[in-house]
Amino acid sequence: MPTPLHLFLGISNRIILDAFSELLGKERVEKALKSITTVHSAGCSGAADLYDLNGQEISKWIKKECSTSVLAAAASSSSLPAATTASHSILSRWLQQLHYCLLRSGDWTAADIDAWRSVVSDIHCNWRAETSIAAFPKLHMLHHAVDFAERHRFLGRASEAQIESYHASFNALFHKQHRNQSGNTAERLRRSLADSTLRAVQSFLHQ
Repeated sequence: MPTPLHLFLGISNRIILDAFSELLGKERVEKALKSITTVHSAGCSGAADLYDLNGQEISKWIKKECSTSVLAAAASSSSLPAATTASHSILSRWLQQLHYCLLRSGDWTAADIDAWRSVVSDIHCNWRAETSIAAFPKLHMLHHAVDFAERHRFLGRASEAQIESYHASFNALFHKQHRNQSGNTAERLRRSLADSTLRAVQSFLHQ
């Protein structure tokens, strides 16, 4: 079972934070990030969220065309080689394709699966050349995402996004709502779990 959200997060963060920084300058990328990043609080999400972009921030990067603005900023200070512009175009396209394919919740047609297989093949064949980053496990797991989509005809509906949402809600209860039980971790966990469960079933109770 692939993990679509974490594949999207892991690969997209490598493209934005590492590949674009190397290609167009870390300072320019960091300046563009200021318009989309939010405060990441320790303990309120996974450890990676403290240091990487979360899903909403990456989506904002794509929708606000931050890749284009960073390229424009780099081009305004000096003439860019054609290879740099070409790599920027490829990386930007990968970001958009990963966002669309990994997070879409609808059913997949045979044509959709063929298109996704082509995307994964393109990324695998050209990853090292375009990013100067070694292959890593999440890159390999894209192949399993193709297999899963081919077998079940969906992918985004199996996303772990709902679990991550619950994780954030639970941690907010644990670190903020029930801090008065900081000396009793077991009771603090029990209260947080009880509150989370009540929230989850509240709509059914109203019915």
